[in-house]
Amino acid sequence: MRTVKILVFQIMVFYISIGQIQAQSKIRSWKTDEDFDPGFKKMLVIGMIESISFRMETEEVIVIQARKNDIQAKMGLSKFPPETGNPYEDIAKVRNGLMEEGYDGLLSVAIFGISAKRYIPPDKVYVPIGYYSRFGTYYNNSYTVIRTPGYMTTEDQFFIECNIYNLKDGKLIWSGRTFAFPQNTLSSRIAKFSKQLFKELKTQGIIAND
Repeated sequence: MRTVKILVFQIMVFYISIGQIQAQSKIRSWKTDEDFDPGFKKMLVIGMIESISFRMETEEVIVIQARKNDIQAKMGLSKFPPETGNPYEDIAKVRNGLMEEGYDGLLSVAIFGISAKRYIPPDKVYVPIGYYSRFGTYYNNSYTVIRTPGYMTTEDQFFIECNIYNLKDGKLIWSGRTFAFPQNTLSSRIAKFSKQLFKELKTQGIIAND
């Protein structure tokens, strides 16, 4: 009888653990209640990450997933390499230039530690901060964080954050982020996140569904 109880307890612990893992792997998100066209054709993917090599890896995996979902996508690094400094200071100029090249959307992806003021605990509903509403204000408020030397090595827990902006009017239409995860799982998390991201965008009607 004692063996049966132990077995039942172990099974319960197993399923609770699985449930916690599944919950933590989900994307917490917000989307606009305004009308917009989900038929994005071309997006620029901008990684907001201190490490150039990791930024390249992150942009690349998201571009690959975007293309698998019939969206032409280009890495931000190829458009605005590091030596350009902060190319988004004149966001109106950038936006107009991108639209002339046929871009209709901008996807930003950033990695922040849980010590960042923008972190929202898992027991609270995720709602983007006011300055997220436009990419220019979002980027400038985030730039000081991502340019802080060593911020990715001094943190133990991180979360991935992604925003999608409609270039036509420059507004935020969707924002999502993961739950916190350990620093040593960053690479594998990015790969999983990129796949999960586009499934979520289709489910929520942010991008066109096949």
